[in-house]
Amino acid sequence: MLNSMILQRKNKEVSAMIPNSRFYGRRRGKVNMRVFNGKIMLIEKKKNASIILGNSGFTLLNMIFSFSIFMIIVSSTAILIPHLYSISERKTDINPLEWEIFLQQALLELSEGTNLQVEPQRISFTSKSGEIIEYEKYGQLVRRQVDGKGHIICLRNIKNIVFKPIYGGVSLTATSITDSEYHSKLRNFHEIKVN
Repeated sequence: MLNSMILQRKNKEVSAMIPNSRFYGRRRGKVNMRVFNGKIMLIEKKKNASIILGNSGFTLLNMIFSFSIFMIIVSSTAILIPHLYSISERKTDINPLEWEIFLQQALLELSEGTNLQVEPQRISFTSKSGEIIEYEKYGQLVRRQVDGKGHIICLRNIKNIVFKPIYGGVSLTATSITDSEYHSKLRNFHEIKVN
């Protein structure tokens, strides 16, 4: 086989046209023969890029194409997330998460409080540390104040809120701007004097 080759020597490099063993002689490929440490090594030259459906390796072009499709998918899901996970169906309704947090906070403070005073749109009581805590309607909000100071918004989109005294606590009914009603009872496990 080496007898039929045409050899050219250039700086310890030999180029030859030999049959490519992978194609069983149907094609001829260019093979470089290099001498390293006294041994002859055959190096086959291949194309710079492979065809996408071919059996050659994964190219830079394939990687850029795949990465661009990945970025389109990621960017479109980032835009759709607020629409998929909307907390409330209507923007003018009371946010259910906000309602639950308000009830939990008011129940926690009321359970430790004394001297409960109930008015139709306002409740106030004295906390364990001696501060006067008030929940009242303020415009379309329900706000919390401590000793008459501060403006902590607890609920939004409130059309009306009514506090009523019950045994051991307070009953409250909140009406949203869309006329949805929310009811809850905040009870204390300790005795609270209702004035």
